[in-house]
Amino acid sequence: MVMIAMGWGASVLEGVAGTLMSVPELVTFIQFIYEETLQTLLFTVYQAYKDGMYDVAKDVLDFTYLEVLPEAEAFNSTWGHLNPATNDTFNAFFRASAKACQTWYQKLNKPKVEYGTLVVYTSVEDVSIYVDGTYMGKAGPLTPFKTKLTAGSHGIEAKKPGYYTEARSVRIDPGEYQTLKINMKPMT
Repeated sequence: MVMIAMGWGASVLEGVAGTLMSVPELVTFIQFIYEETLQTLLFTVYQAYKDGMYDVAKDVLDFTYLEVLPEAEAFNSTWGHLNPATNDTFNAFFRASAKACQTWYQKLNKPKVEYGTLVVYTSVEDVSIYVDGTYMGKAGPLTPFKTKLTAGSHGIEAKKPGYYTEARSVRIDPGEYQTLKINMKPMT
C-alpha cells in the first residue's frame, strides 16, 4: 500500500513539475536566476582574486564552472525552447560566462610574481646605481633612486668616478618597502 502511495505521489509531483515548466515565463524566470547566480559567482572570483585570496577564488571558480554553469546550460537546452527569443540571449550569456571562467583559470594558474620596492639614498649626488649588474639610474642624498624589484635577493652597486664602488646585497620580500643608505668613500 505504501509503495502504491509513493508511486502515486511521485507521479503527481512529476505532473505538477511538468505543468509548471510548461509556462514560458517561469522558464525565463529560472534562466534569469541562473544568469544572476553566475554574475554573482564571477564577481566573487574577481573580489577574492583582488583581495589576494587565490584559493577562495579557485574554489568559487571551480563551483561556478563545474557545477552551476553546466546546470544552467542543461536547463536552457531542456526548457529554453518554450521561449526561443530569450533562449538565444541566455545561450549567449552562458557562453560568455564559460569564456570568463576560462580566462579566470588562466589568470589563477599563472605563477604569481611578487614585488617589493627598493629606495637607495647615497651620500653624494649623481651616483650610478646598478641592480644585479644592470644600470638602473642615479641617486643622491636628496634624489633617491626608487624601483620595484621581484621578491628575493639582489646585488646593488653604487658607482661614481673618484669614489670607491660600494656593493650591497638586499633581500626584498613581497610588498616590502626597503630603504638602503650608501655612504660613498672618496678615493683620495
